[in-house]
Amino acid sequence: MAPSSLTGRRLGAYEVAAPIGAGGMGEVYRARDTRLGRDVALKVLPPDVAGDPRRRARFEREARLIGSISHPNILSLFDVGEWEGIAFAVFELLEGTTLRARLRSGRIPARRAAEIAAGMARGLAAAHGKGVVHRDLKPENVFVLSDGGVKVLDFGVARRMAPDRVDHALTAAETEDRLTRGGAVPGTVGYLSPEQVCGRPADHRSDIFALGCVLYEMLSGRRAFEAGTSPETMAAALRDHPPAIDPPPALRGLVPIVSRCLEKDPDRRFQNASDLAFALENLSGLPSGADTAGTAQKARTSPGLRGRVVAATAIAAAVGLGFVLARFIAPAGVTTVAPTFERITVRRGPVFQARFAPGESSVFYSASWDGAPAEIFETTLGLAGARPLGLAPAILLSVSRGGDLAVALSPTFPLTYYQPGRLARLPATGGVPPRELLDGVAAADWDPGTGKLVVARTLDDGSSSLEWPLGHPVYHADARLGSVRVSPDGRRVAFFKYGADFATMIVLDRSKHLSVLHTKWRLWSGGAAWSPDGREIWFTATTDWSPAKLWALRPGGSPRVVLALPGGLRLHDIASDGRVLLALWNNRISMHGGEMSSPGVRDLSWFGWSFTSDLSADGKWLLFSDLRSEDPGASTWWFVRPLDGGAPVQLASAGSKWVQFSGASLSPDGRAAAIPSTHRDAFRIEPVGAGEATTISLPAGVRYSRSLAWLPDGRGLIFIGSAQADEGEEVFEQRLDGSPLHALRKAAESDLVLSGDGSWTAGRVGKSRLRFVRGSGADEREVEADAPLGRLLGWSPGGTAVFFYRQGEIPAGIYRIDVDTGHVSLAHRLMPPDPAGVWRIHPVALSSDGRHYAYSASRLMSDLYVFEGLH
Repeated sequence: MAPSSLTGRRLGAYEVAAPIGAGGMGEVYRARDTRLGRDVALKVLPPDVAGDPRRRARFEREARLIGSISHPNILSLFDVGEWEGIAFAVFELLEGTTLRARLRSGRIPARRAAEIAAGMARGLAAAHGKGVVHRDLKPENVFVLSDGGVKVLDFGVARRMAPDRVDHALTAAETEDRLTRGGAVPGTVGYLSPEQVCGRPADHRSDIFALGCVLYEMLSGRRAFEAGTSPETMAAALRDHPPAIDPPPALRGLVPIVSRCLEKDPDRRFQNASDLAFALENLSGLPSGADTAGTAQKARTSPGLRGRVVAATAIAAAVGLGFVLARFIAPAGVTTVAPTFERITVRRGPVFQARFAPGESSVFYSASWDGAPAEIFETTLGLAGARPLGLAPAILLSVSRGGDLAVALSPTFPLTYYQPGRLARLPATGGVPPRELLDGVAAADWDPGTGKLVVARTLDDGSSSLEWPLGHPVYHADARLGSVRVSPDGRRVAFFKYGADFATMIVLDRSKHLSVLHTKWRLWSGGAAWSPDGREIWFTATTDWSPAKLWALRPGGSPRVVLALPGGLRLHDIASDGRVLLALWNNRISMHGGEMSSPGVRDLSWFGWSFTSDLSADGKWLLFSDLRSEDPGASTWWFVRPLDGGAPVQLASAGSKWVQFSGASLSPDGRAAAIPSTHRDAFRIEPVGAGEATTISLPAGVRYSRSLAWLPDGRGLIFIGSAQADEGEEVFEQRLDGSPLHALRKAAESDLVLSGDGSWTAGRVGKSRLRFVRGSGADEREVEADAPLGRLLGWSPGGTAVFFYRQGEIPAGIYRIDVDTGHVSLAHRLMPPDPAGVWRIHPVALSSDGRHYAYSASRLMSDLYVFEGLH
């Protein structure tokens, strides 16, 4: 059938006017819907191919997928049917041009490109929310409307993905399609993600990669990956990075957005299209969730809106952080009120926990000001000053409706969201000593229904228990629990379960029914609270490594961003009238070092996140990694620098995403560094100075865990690792000459250090036992310490003692334990000269001569505010 053969014919209720062009597998005509009196686009599958079961199945599948999605940035499907053997689908008729046609005129201005990409991302987010992956996003499949809006088209090779799976088998239709096309990959060369090129299943992150390709092309006027042939182009997508783009200074933020979309590893990209859309909207000034660029353009020119932008900017300037309150810029004609705020704290240091007091005209909070131990304060809103309760060191946990306080006495500080201590209770008026209740409590909240406490505590074996009420366990996990909050009606409790890499938001009701609301929050600052009506749980976290945002999540729904700022947030409480208690915070890691015999200390920091790793045997050289942001998934930069403060020397392969950002070890002669890989299945042997780096791969299934050290002869490594997850851990020896990996013995130690001659290991078992093992276990003994132990640092030169430090102790110290008597004594105190904001000292390194040390200090500065107008 010729392209124009349907012109003038009638297919059911549709009068065909004229051909528009091809559309994937079919032909597209302008037509008239005689029932509703509107013009539509009619896509038909001609009779000469309609008899092909495969083509028919794909045509019908596309219609079903588009029909399941309703969103302003997705082409709308009106109807499907068949008339006289012709299968057809009816879509909205679009006025404008494809993005490909627009790109033929050259690159697109950066702000407009960001607006178009944000619309694409919103459309993809809607599709992904329905479990649909597009798999062929490209400029030909993006339509720019005459009024500036954006539509994503052509779901011909899309597929439905199970919402809780991404690695599943191809459907039968896809399998047949791939076989009949000789193993071809669905999609278009130049926009295929690395996983698509390799023939692996594509999930929603493949669409994000393709969107990055399109955005790059809009900004640069050239394709991100383009070579002489299709195989060469696909190879470029696997290994190459496109040339840098140079947007205007005001939109330089597009560079990291594009780079993140184009990450080779899907785990490094934006993990959902909503976050990508939000990033683009914040950058370009779009109203959040805008459905068309045309609406955004009108909003930017509205006099009423300009006034609101000024108000939002004034707030940002007053806070002093230069953030953009893009969430509160509304389209023209919509009445909105910019949020207001009141600053509560002005001193230097971290705020750990805060709550509104009964009556909600005052606030209790715990903070560590100017390096002093953590104390609990009370302040009246609108008045200067704060009253200390005299409980230091102590952390606030919760405040009851009657004014009683739950606090954690003598807390430790291993993590920003986790400061366990001894639970105690006292009236807010004071006058009586706290009543101590339970050790190891990291979070607690009052049940408004019963007036009893709900707590999360750490057990002796390292697992955690949720007790509702105190003394009645209702949930157990082999992970930390925190941010426990009981709903206003007392029927549900929400909390975070913190894993090694991700956090999960969980809600438990009184019948012990568990709801996992959302998983894979990658970076968290802690903090959660129920909305006053109890319909939503608000919390601070992020799906990636960007600063923590304020989110709201309705059980059974999807999370939405309430507020995002560059410096990061921690939610503390929400009042009954909707006021929100938030801390704005900034975290940095500095590095320091010196001699054990001297009180002096040198600042050895380099970038913003200097992470101590190891010292040379003579203590003259320090090995460390550094990051330019909180993201350990970004390029890790490795350096050595003189401990006397000389300039750092970058290792040759620094900047690799292949290696970890911690746990490396210097060889005995200081000429090489062993760095674990990110997947813990290999070690990179990096020369210090001239030479070539080499890789030592571990046998299949073996993974490095911890305690990496060089053998005294410098020809091999020793470490704790695992061969099979269910068989426990072992102590391994790996020679660098290519010899097979050798398992020495089972590992019962939390960590271990090798003696100077390499004949013994010392390992920590439990909280206070030190275990000594010779070789592969022929000789061993234990000694009980007379004080708690911590992370082991090394042996003394004569082998008479082992040094350690306790993570979470502030100020920290290097301690020695006598290997014969178990007596523990302080060898050196660790604290930067400026202690303000220092909440953790970790990691620590000690030279094998026992004379030099280095450590990293995590410094958190936060300011507490009450915000009004957040929704």
